[in-house]
Amino acid sequence: MFAENAIALQQLVIEFSLTPEQERQLTLYIELLENYNRHTNLVSAQDARRLVSRHIRDSLAFRQAPIWRAGCRLLDLGAGAGFPGIPLKIFEPSMVLLLAESKQRKALFLQQAIDCLRLENAVVLNERAEKVPPGRYSVDLVAARAVAPLIDLWQWSEPFRQPHTLLLALKGEGGHEEARLLQKKTAVDIQFFPLVIDSVPRLLFMVKSMSGGNHLHPKGVHGEQRDFRSA
Repeated sequence: MFAENAIALQQLVIEFSLTPEQERQLTLYIELLENYNRHTNLVSAQDARRLVSRHIRDSLAFRQAPIWRAGCRLLDLGAGAGFPGIPLKIFEPSMVLLLAESKQRKALFLQQAIDCLRLENAVVLNERAEKVPPGRYSVDLVAARAVAPLIDLWQWSEPFRQPHTLLLALKGEGGHEEARLLQKKTAVDIQFFPLVIDSVPRLLFMVKSMSGGNHLHPKGVHGEQRDFRSA
């Protein structure tokens, strides 16, 4: 493991009082990503040395959304190297995770990560999200980081959304213009929350349909926890 990542990981362990299992999983994930990145471009060469300080901390920022709930069904849209989905799953083991990634090499890495970390209720979807038949999967939250403008994220997530589903997207200052364009096209309610991550100001946007409900439903219609294989 790069020294920068090892130091930043130990800071994370102390700051969040991580369990030995969470520390073990994060260590395996970082080492796997560093090794895989040598032959497959998952992150830039520069970012390979700041997986924790930039990518993992960015991922954990989604937990600051006021509607965040343990046990939710989350879609990581355009998962890439697994950010934000895999760090969120490590921190919230009760989460049911769907990692949508259309590029096969990245999807293979995601499956390898799930297997190595022994993550339960985590599924890789190697398809373009907008091509998925509506109703095959349904989620409570859609999370996206550094993927596409809000208007595209809202469109691509349509097959997965239920009336209560919310979209969470981490953006820079340009997110305000993206929000304006989305609201011009469709009736959505958009809130944003300013954050500072690794000394960089960011905005966490929360988007919901104006006709949708306000509550998350992390369990099935009869109250049981359901994974995506039975959705």
